Amino acid sequence: MLFLWCSCSVVAMAGNDHPEWSVLLLPSDLTDKANSVIREHNEVLTIANDHAASAQVSCTVTLLNDQAKRLSHIVLYYDKLQQVQNISASIYDATGKHLRSLKSKEWSDVPAYSDISLMTDDRLIVFDLVHTTYPYTIHYSYTRNYNGYMKFSFSPFLDEYQSIEKSSYKVLCSNKNNLIYFCENLEQTAETSDQRNKSVWEWNFDKAHYTEVEVLSGNFYDNTPQVNIIPQKFSLDDYDGSNETWTSFGMWCHSLWKGRDNLPNEAISEIAAQIKP
Repeated sequence: MLFLWCSCSVVAMAGNDHPEWSVLLLPSDLTDKANSVIREHNEVLTIANDHAASAQVSCTVTLLNDQAKRLSHIVLYYDKLQQVQNISASIYDATGKHLRSLKSKEWSDVPAYSDISLMTDDRLIVFDLVHTTYPYTIHYSYTRNYNGYMKFSFSPFLDEYQSIEKSSYKVLCSNKNNLIYFCENLEQTAETSDQRNKSVWEWNFDKAHYTEVEVLSGNFYDNTPQVNIIPQKFSLDDYDGSNETWTSFGMWCHSLWKGRDNLPNEAISEIAAQIKP
């Protein structure tokens, strides 16, 4: 657990005011029927190679009323294959005036599954950005480093009854032929360009509104836009694989079980001794 603990850090954030986040600047069409508004939600994913990637995440949300309270409870997942670093977070009042920043003693590092914590290294970083008066704005950012991966996903919406002022998802990859993507509930195609010897894909979700869905119509993310990034070559826990064909992916799945049905001689002898008449 020590390795995972040391992989996380909270960075003190300067207490600068942000008048551009004032609720007075929000157009009525973004606040109508909304409990919260995403002011900015940006993620930049850089795929370095088949084994490593990093994501820079920054999110600013204005909570209009107490129906959006759950957005003040931030949960960041991590494990031995993905670490969270450089966490910073702050609270601003309705005018964008800085109220306070997150302190290291205000966040917790807890097991992701308490009932089986001895069987897994999955962890959660948890903290709350709570203010007593609505509306108010929260901002948080962090870096997620991947030591192995299979796919990546991004959704611009965080909650129901939410609108978006600005949001973007950018993917940088050094090998253009090593990446494919597919979108759900989204007709928009990626804007492509080249940047410092890397191929770039970018999606923008500005002035977007969450569409109400019927009760029992499925999971929240089943009804919201989502971008899925599928590298054709990948590595997960030191197992190299390929998404180029179903056959190559099936061979990778098969490799995960290779040799696991062969017991070492010591185990065979121990078991034989225990069942010996």
